Amino acid sequence: MQLRLTENFTDLPQLNVNLTNATALVSPIQTALQRKVPSASIHLLQLRANTTLLNQIQHLWLLQENYTIVIAGAITSTGSRVSSDLAFLSMNESDSINISNVELNTVGSYYLLGPLKNLPATTSTGYFFDGETFRSTVIPGLNTQRFRFLDFTWVPSISTWSRQDDILKQSTQWDLSPSTTNLFQGGFPFNLTVGLTRRENTYLPIYEAIFDPSLQVTVSSNAWAGGTMIYFDLPSPLTALMTTIAVSTLAIALVGFVMDRRLTRPIGARRKKRS
Repeated sequence: MQLRLTENFTDLPQLNVNLTNATALVSPIQTALQRKVPSASIHLLQLRANTTLLNQIQHLWLLQENYTIVIAGAITSTGSRVSSDLAFLSMNESDSINISNVELNTVGSYYLLGPLKNLPATTSTGYFFDGETFRSTVIPGLNTQRFRFLDFTWVPSISTWSRQDDILKQSTQWDLSPSTTNLFQGGFPFNLTVGLTRRENTYLPIYEAIFDPSLQVTVSSNAWAGGTMIYFDLPSPLTALMTTIAVSTLAIALVGFVMDRRLTRPIGARRKKRS
């Protein structure tokens, strides 16, 4: 799974870590998995995370987390037919996860909410969230407070994802990227923009935070899906018992935008304003 959040609301603390099976990560994520699939357990969890100020003049920040997770225990077998319940892909971890004094999960309330509310709004300030326009921070603020990286309740059943077989490697891969689907009206699970001063159809300056995720699941066999379940055949029951499911590369990126970038929106195309 690869997730990206772009933002220029605030500065981020420095971070550069590489962790394997760290209890601070495995414990909350496994608990979230088991709420959906009680038999699921984490066999391997690796994290590479860092923050970088990409451009000081443009106030361009990057927070990036790359997870590789291997799941075991979520399978059943009948002879050589194996089935695995991947309902855990829509897990939700609501608690804070803090590594080296950097918040990795509740980023909305921890980093974005305060700067959003403290912006020097004018009578022409526009707040845009998920494709809709608002007059104040009330609704955008509530959504920002609830925003968490590890809230995957928006993830649909794996049978709706893009599927690709590799016959030679005997593997199947499913991919999901909301930015290329119609899952969200604004294109992303979290899409917040604030334009401080409006001049005709242009706002200047603008502040933006966009969460752009993509997910990938790989199975070491040619497989097919139905709902949240995947199925595949193996040569023998013994091989089936040794199978694990890999939820590979969860990348979370936080990237800033140029502070004086112009936001242009055709007035006729806007939705009705809300308060």
